[in-house]
Amino acid sequence: MQDQELQLGKQELYEEIRGRIRSSERQAIPFSEYMRLCLYHPLYGYYSTAGTTGAIGREGDFYTSSNIGTVFADTIVHFIIEETRKRLPKGKLRLVEWGGGTGRLAAQIMDRLRQEACSLYDETTLWMVESSTALRAKQQEALASHEALRIIDPCEWDKAAEGEAPDTLTIVYANELLDAFPVRRIRRSKGRIVELFVGWNEAAESFMELELDLGDESVLLYMEKRNIRLLEGQTIEINDGVEAWIQALARGIDGPATAVVIDYGDTTKELTASYRMNGTLLCYYRHQASDEPYIRVGEQDITSHVNFDDVLQAGTAAGFEENEYMSQKKFLMDNGILTMLADHYDPNPFSEVAKRNRSIRQLLLSDGMSELFKVCIMRKKGVFR
Repeated sequence: MQDQELQLGKQELYEEIRGRIRSSERQAIPFSEYMRLCLYHPLYGYYSTAGTTGAIGREGDFYTSSNIGTVFADTIVHFIIEETRKRLPKGKLRLVEWGGGTGRLAAQIMDRLRQEACSLYDETTLWMVESSTALRAKQQEALASHEALRIIDPCEWDKAAEGEAPDTLTIVYANELLDAFPVRRIRRSKGRIVELFVGWNEAAESFMELELDLGDESVLLYMEKRNIRLLEGQTIEINDGVEAWIQALARGIDGPATAVVIDYGDTTKELTASYRMNGTLLCYYRHQASDEPYIRVGEQDITSHVNFDDVLQAGTAAGFEENEYMSQKKFLMDNGILTMLADHYDPNPFSEVAKRNRSIRQLLLSDGMSELFKVCIMRKKGVFR
């Protein structure tokens, strides 16, 4: 019954996108709008149903670092303890995960924090900021053993901190959040800069890609600011949501704060290099990657690499004065991952020590994940009220 309801929902999403295309003046919608509907439609979008379909993990469509044992969470806890030691001699900690999926990573972090720093744990309130109703329910279930929990919708964030204790440090972390923000797709075609839209092909009964003129000057201004010069036929993505998210994040913080953004991405120079002719957009379905966003509507994840130049600049503009940028590998090593490796002589490859050592090696070595993923740490000095 559930599978039938999901399939009916996907058909509804399919028809809604077609309806928006037909009612638009250009008979097409920007790719960013198409991507937003596929991922975030309140009823039928990929992330709106992720809590029921199990999109994340072994049986889902993709892994995150938190699916590789608990080591990733342990390094974040090490960072949290060190950050509070330096920035919060006494007082309370508001720990915030934005876009926490099923709550798996947050649960691992809180469990470890309770074990490693009980006094800090007692002064910690965990906030989960999540737009999906289904995922909020999953988070509530995963974090049921932690009483100091608050789960809110992103639209509540701006005013949610009103009444917070005056001696509160906020630490926000977002793991693989920004890569799924809707992006504009831009291309140089026949010597001019165009934007990719999504139309409807009646003959093939499928969505199709269209190259249309830019609707405003914002893209050209962005490219000029970033010194982007596209080759003929080259495509890039522009993630307008990064700046908006960081501005919203800053508005909800009154006092000192640290924000940790973890995602796959790179600098402008790397993301627009001549060998990247097709951009970085990828889709994930049952652990298989493709570059076909017009199939499996609402049933596959759609992502693009994060431009960390955008993150750093937006952070500075939003009032974060101290910024660090590094590979995930460096972050892991700075926060004690190598000390977690244990000598062992147990021939059982399924022992807890053996599994933990494999997790560490996988995080550091597997598929170049630790180099592909980057970490941006932004600090807002503020004052305790």
